[in-house]
Amino acid sequence: GYGQVGQPGGYGQPGGYDQSGGYGGPWGPPPGGAGGGWGSGDTIGYGQEPEPTRRHRGARALVYVVVAALAAGVGAGAVVALNHNSQSPNTISSQQIPSPNRNAGGNNTTNLNEGSVASKVTPGMVDINSTLKYEDGAAAGTGMVLSSNGVVLTNNHVVEGSTHLTATTVVAGRKYQATVIGVDPTDDVALIKLQGASGLKTVQVGNSSKVGLGTGVVAIGNAGGRGGSPTVTQGTITAVGRTITASDSGSGQNSETLHNMLQTNAPIAEGDSGGPLSNAAGQVIGMDTAANGQSLGGAGTSQGFAIPIDRALAIAKKIAAGNASGGILIGPKGFMGVGVDSVADATACLAQSGVGTAYQVPTKSGALVCTVYQGTPAYKAGVRAGDVITGVSGQSVTTASGLTGVMLKYKPGATVSLTWVDTSKQSHTSSLTLVSGPVK
Repeated sequence: GYGQVGQPGGYGQPGGYDQSGGYGGPWGPPPGGAGGGWGSGDTIGYGQEPEPTRRHRGARALVYVVVAALAAGVGAGAVVALNHNSQSPNTISSQQIPSPNRNAGGNNTTNLNEGSVASKVTPGMVDINSTLKYEDGAAAGTGMVLSSNGVVLTNNHVVEGSTHLTATTVVAGRKYQATVIGVDPTDDVALIKLQGASGLKTVQVGNSSKVGLGTGVVAIGNAGGRGGSPTVTQGTITAVGRTITASDSGSGQNSETLHNMLQTNAPIAEGDSGGPLSNAAGQVIGMDTAANGQSLGGAGTSQGFAIPIDRALAIAKKIAAGNASGGILIGPKGFMGVGVDSVADATACLAQSGVGTAYQVPTKSGALVCTVYQGTPAYKAGVRAGDVITGVSGQSVTTASGLTGVMLKYKPGATVSLTWVDTSKQSHTSSLTLVSGPVK
């Protein structure tokens, strides 16, 4: 586990899809819309504890919109397959990321033809499908091809929590294995690479700084995660510079705050996340990300939101250059294989861990283990549900979030010394060699 379960930023949370439509328990699966989570935007909710928004500044927030990826799961507790799902960015460069087109037009709403726009954009699109081994789940979203050798832009919540990715070109139908180059969870941007790709068509990018009220737009995506011919909807830009709080199922849980978003009445549906919002000239001016939960995929009155393409491309350039700053995470992170929660609020964790709520946590400080995945380094070392992790390689761990911060420093293959207190109040220390875990 990378860290805490009940807060954004913790990686190794256990799952528990409860067939009624949400992941069981407040600790849920690894966060993000890549699978199992992110709610009716992603369709299935995590069921995590409510969280404060990540940041507040400037414009009024629109609360309880949902991100627009599609996720589903069928259970938890399986023995996991540990896939290496991320790669070093040294195989690509920032020069492969296009810059906004400063001469972009396409503001004419009268002559906007969605069929014509779609014919220009869809050759540069892919459908993204992710596997979530740790939740026995799956997810679907959309991506935009930025380079002929398969560098693809999408939302972080499309790939978050994934252990295996594939991408299929929308027009040609060619399927590729994909790896994550890096992500920016704060701004919900991710960059992935299609393995062995060459000669791909790319999207043409516009200039989101020139977008204003009334700009005609077309939203295109993998609605419903069905693949094949994309869903194409038409509308206009109804607001710019919006601040939204996006969450799973519109519940306020697992929320993130995104700023300076484009707002549109072009209907956006589950599975559209990471897809293009294009102007009348067929130039991408935004990346579909979220929609009002009550109008998600609806007709006429939909309230959808897209990340301006200028900002998304600027972040993509940093990721491609391997610039791990401002919250950007590059490459895979080390994973020990536990899901943890707060010692101070242990009831829900203990109830679903099998330990039982009558159990007395052995220490008041540390990261309470809710789940240990079979076959992982922590499991092999003897860590079990109900234990409390208190240190990693000499660094004290006093909270679940503290474990997250510590584990972000380590890559797969690193060896750490883990200290924990078991359910009999006995202290243990063991060396673990970390593996590659789910995407942040």
